[in-house]
Amino acid sequence: MKGKSFQRFYESAFVLFLSLSLSLVPFPAIADFRVSKVVDGDTIRLGNGNYVRLLQISAPELNKGHCYANESQSTLASLISGSKVKLEADPVTRNLDKFNRLLRYVFVKDRNLNLEMVKIGAASPWLYDRQRGKYAEKLIAAGEAAKARNLGLWAACPEARLDPMNELFTGFANVNSVTPSSSPTSESFVNAGSYCKESEKGEQRLSKNGTKYTCKVSETENRLRWRK
Repeated sequence: MKGKSFQRFYESAFVLFLSLSLSLVPFPAIADFRVSKVVDGDTIRLGNGNYVRLLQISAPELNKGHCYANESQSTLASLISGSKVKLEADPVTRNLDKFNRLLRYVFVKDRNLNLEMVKIGAASPWLYDRQRGKYAEKLIAAGEAAKARNLGLWAACPEARLDPMNELFTGFANVNSVTPSSSPTSESFVNAGSYCKESEKGEQRLSKNGTKYTCKVSETENRLRWRK
């Protein structure tokens, strides 16, 4: 009888320990997660609603109209391509960023997608706050090789610079790639919140600082305005 009581106590204690462990570690390394959306070249959303920022890399900003942003996003999407992903934290870096996104290395099977994105020129190494994570040397070497071979963004974006200590900036995408009907004149740029016409509904254009806006109905009034 004492043996059975001890066994029940041991099993209960183990379940409690496991529950507490999972609450402290949001994503065990062994788990597989479904990806519901590829936000851009360095951010994904999981099926449970959590966002993951790929550690130690920087991709062109899609919502700012940066050069090669669309290609970077589609490249990451193709690397995931419906597969479940594994997440790996790095004790050298923070667990969350300022937007409460999980900071992780993302794997499909044994393939490190953070490293792969840099290898093919779809992203650049970025050692945020000069933190040298566990794959830092490989990421830097991969970035140098991709740039030397003129791969991806290194061929498409003349303004791109390889600087692992700073966030990547690739320059702005050509205005014509956002609105084919527009020419890159001062009239092509829009101001945030300004009114637009019914004929422009759904069109996307850039502001002078490179932010992309869409002509859509305002949230506060039944009028069309240029909105993010």
